[in-house]
Amino acid sequence: MNKTSGQTDPLPADAEPGTDTAVSGIHLFLNSMSRWAKSGRQSYILSCTLLAILLAYGSSMYLTPGHTYDFDGNAHTARIHMVHKCLEQGHWPLWSNDWYCGYPLMQFYSPLYFLAGGLMEFLTAEPVLAAKITMYSANIISGISVYLLAAMITGNPWSGVLAGIIYALAPWHLFQLMGWGRHPVSLIYALLPVPLLAYECFRNRRVGLIRAAVFAGFAVCLLILAHYGYAVFCVYLFLICVVLDGRTGPAAAEPALTLSRRIGFIAVAA
Repeated sequence: MNKTSGQTDPLPADAEPGTDTAVSGIHLFLNSMSRWAKSGRQSYILSCTLLAILLAYGSSMYLTPGHTYDFDGNAHTARIHMVHKCLEQGHWPLWSNDWYCGYPLMQFYSPLYFLAGGLMEFLTAEPVLAAKITMYSANIISGISVYLLAAMITGNPWSGVLAGIIYALAPWHLFQLMGWGRHPVSLIYALLPVPLLAYECFRNRRVGLIRAAVFAGFAVCLLILAHYGYAVFCVYLFLICVVLDGRTGPAAAEPALTLSRRIGFIAVAA
């Protein structure tokens, strides 16, 4: 294209017929995709779709064939099967005769992971695959939850994609779950960003105080049901982030949330 005259430059002598049309079509397509990706809603759709594909592929390591040979993994898988049997027989999994001379299934662990795995076993018909799919799904959800949190904080969905990938595919997560066999922690990773996301929705005036605080409180309850030991540290982190938040509001000249409003948010959530 000649910038001064606005006319199309002639094709080289050896150019094949239709080359100009093909190049123009590709150029138009790329420009259209660029404008589409830069627009607000389309940018979120494109970034979230890309993240979902990357997480689905990157998390496939949790679906490796064979047993989960790790410290506690086999015991957690056995517990999933016992919970599944209790649900199949129509009663709540408080006790199982499959271990020792009878064993209280939920004495030392929060129940959410085992309930999720036990329900998954109705689809897989065997506990090892149920455990793997549960961790696989939780890992994808963890990346998406961090994506939503980072995109809301920064206002840029592509920063959310980067944050979601780094968080979900962190080597420490894989080592915790597949090395040490702490399978229930997979739900902790998935749920940890959710109370902070609820607070960000309230801070940015996406939802009101009551709705955001109730949602945050519900997420904290799920954290406790996922693993009460790790949930203690998660609750401390949540309280510190909310109480010490001194950022200004979404508008440039808007002051930060008052301490009383932040305390009120915590109180309603509790």
